[in-house]
Amino acid sequence: MPEGSLFGTNKDDKEIRRYMLENTKLEAVVSMPAGVFQPYAGVKTSFLIFKKKSAPKLDEKEKIWFFDMRGDGSSLSAAKKFGPQYKNDIPKLLELWGKGQATAKPYSWFTTVKEIAENDYILSANTYSPYNGEEEISHREPKEILKEIESGEKNLELTLSEVKKLL
Repeated sequence: MPEGSLFGTNKDDKEIRRYMLENTKLEAVVSMPAGVFQPYAGVKTSFLIFKKKSAPKLDEKEKIWFFDMRGDGSSLSAAKKFGPQYKNDIPKLLELWGKGQATAKPYSWFTTVKEIAENDYILSANTYSPYNGEEEISHREPKEILKEIESGEKNLELTLSEVKKLL
């Protein structure tokens, strides 16, 4: 659903969100980046995962799993391109969901229904993210980088000596 529906302030949006939380067990909110559905729609969207509830009741102790997907392996533009150069959080989503909605910084976290109710039933992931603005950064070991440089230098020296022989 469009992200705007998850945090809209009008009475109807709020009532729909309250009704969803009272009448279903909301398992998860997966926030996707704007552009996932390009070229057809560029709006930021989320998908919600529900389970049927036996009786309508707002259980404030219940926890909802949030996942912030920042890329789907594509360019997120109207001219859709796929490749390893584009961020792809889908494998991480599937991994964490498979582990019973595990949490992993900065991708996922839990929020209580009580906190959501206190915030006008807003279901936008950014509202509750404890990691807002944090990116996962991975660094290679300096020794690994040095080996790569040394290997490149050796290849360059071999190539240069072969070129000199030809001259």
